[in-house]
Amino acid sequence: MKLNKTLILWGAAVFLILAYIFSFAFIKKNDKRKSFKTAYVNSKYINDINKFQLTKNEGSLFLTKHDGKWYVQQNDKDDFIPADQERIQRFLSELIKVRNMYKILDSTNTFDAQNFSSDDSYCIKYQTSLQIFPELLFGKMDFAQISRYFMNGKSAAVYETDTSLDVFSSVSVQNWSDPNIVSKALVGNVSVKEVQSIKVILGNKQKLLTSSSENFYNICSKFLDLRHGGIFYDSDSEQETSSSANLEFNASKTFEEPLFIELEFGNKSSADFLIEQKGEGTFKVHCTYKFEKGRSSGNSNSTIEYNVKISSWTYNKIKEIML
Repeated sequence: MKLNKTLILWGAAVFLILAYIFSFAFIKKNDKRKSFKTAYVNSKYINDINKFQLTKNEGSLFLTKHDGKWYVQQNDKDDFIPADQERIQRFLSELIKVRNMYKILDSTNTFDAQNFSSDDSYCIKYQTSLQIFPELLFGKMDFAQISRYFMNGKSAAVYETDTSLDVFSSVSVQNWSDPNIVSKALVGNVSVKEVQSIKVILGNKQKLLTSSSENFYNICSKFLDLRHGGIFYDSDSEQETSSSANLEFNASKTFEEPLFIELEFGNKSSADFLIEQKGEGTFKVHCTYKFEKGRSSGNSNSTIEYNVKISSWTYNKIKEIML
């Protein structure tokens, strides 16, 4: 008797699941809404766009292009770091992809404004050096979680579209930044054989590594693979210094000595990293890249500087690799 009840329950569960799945297939087959194919962004403008602003309830994020490279910064702060160029290219491709859209209303007058103010709603603004375009507004998802309300900012019409752009809706710098300490966005997927030398300075100790040094290419490979923890802000140092835990730390322990590392590449460009401890477990890395004429898209030598942060584990790993 107990077994029969179990089978009945399982049968009912399977039936409900199948009914749920087929209901969407039926809805799609009998969809009478006006549909058309279009892209979020006209492909003829995509190469000229030099700035994006992504906004969600938790804040904003800016993507800015300079000399052909994309950089990411949080809110309206001046601090920036190189963005993940591959992720940016996937984002751009998604924006110009032609997709199905369904007009559901000609005006928002009879549309609940909360549909565009939910926690998962987001907005994308973009511009070129000559033009600011209407914003792209993405509202909440439908009940089935397979489509999302959309407005293009230049009309009051409301549409439904797919959710494939959602993977690029994050306003976290970590999700958009080039994660490597030695930025692949700036130096490319550099081979260890392109590194000509590494200079290391720690206090009174100085070391010069070249291709003739023991395990040189292994050292290069390990260092090139290390990752940072995001943008270092001055406020990070202030918070570390003022916290009670760090007051005790500062009184009981001397900070690690600054560590300086310089990489020189075969194309005469270089990358310098000055690593300084700013609190217990927090280190600032000041990164400086110098490119000779022709290396970047500019017409003259260029220098790019920014700050990232690393953990004490990463700092100790660098010392272990280099010293």
